[in-house]
Amino acid sequence: MLAPGDRIYYETHYAPLLQMQGAVREIAVEIVRANGDRLPALMNSVLKKDAAGTPLLSRTTVFDATDRRKYERELLRAREQMRAQNERLREVDRLKDELVSLVSHEFRTPLTSIRSYVELLLEDGGLDAKQVRFLQVVERNSGRLLRLVNDLLLAVQADAGRLALTYSSVDPRRLVAECLQTVAPAVEAKQLAVDVAAEPVAPIEADAERLAQLLDNLLTNAIKFTPSGGSIGVSVSGDDGSVVFEVRDSGTGIPADQQAHIFDRFYRADAARKQAIAGSGLGLAVARAIVDAHHGGIAVQSENANGTTVRVELPRRQPRRDR
Repeated sequence: MLAPGDRIYYETHYAPLLQMQGAVREIAVEIVRANGDRLPALMNSVLKKDAAGTPLLSRTTVFDATDRRKYERELLRAREQMRAQNERLREVDRLKDELVSLVSHEFRTPLTSIRSYVELLLEDGGLDAKQVRFLQVVERNSGRLLRLVNDLLLAVQADAGRLALTYSSVDPRRLVAECLQTVAPAVEAKQLAVDVAAEPVAPIEADAERLAQLLDNLLTNAIKFTPSGGSIGVSVSGDDGSVVFEVRDSGTGIPADQQAHIFDRFYRADAARKQAIAGSGLGLAVARAIVDAHHGGIAVQSENANGTTVRVELPRRQPRRDR
């Protein structure tokens, strides 16, 4: 590599290192050719001494670092581009969350108003059968939209670590009864049999509104994926340390190769897409977020074309730091 007239310029502290025993670290140097050209290089040396400390052998190697310097610059440039891209992605993600949160809030207020007026009209009693039927359609669809808005809001809050819970004493059996009452019209429309097994369970410390949202999502899923004339089941059990909710259905089931993704946001199993079953793919993702916030666990057991069971286990009392 070196030719007559070439010179090497290296760090001033390199020379003392040549007196040390063993390998010397690799350092950057510059080769100045006889014609004045300058090349980046790397140099290392090894010095061997005898027992008395007398130098026996010194070997110095110089490597052309032109390509290495080029790769280092390219790597640095790629890292900088990746950093800038990550910053842009974080900003886009932040704006997306703000947009979803804003839109959700703006949707929820008029939807709540619409549902309130529809309920008043239905309770008034001065409507004919056709008008009642139309208003029931409005009520059902506004309810679906409101649930979607609530799920979107919760998903954004969970991602941002802002899912706040308001704890109170919750009666599990009463909660199940209220949620079943909410989905009663959908159950009747599909003529589903409902099996309820609710053991006497002491109240638990939880967020009543979030648990209702959790069970509503699980029951809605069970109803959607169960053919007319099928059945769904809900059970409640517990001990001194935890309470277990189970929601079962006799529906289409979930293939084994798809079960790993069912808690992903916006994921929809093949059966849902092929059968054009309405849904956003948020139900189970939101359910898991609520369960996680309560320091519980959620699991799914399912066989393709043979029904699904979702099991939720929650601690009876929450850690002190969350209260």
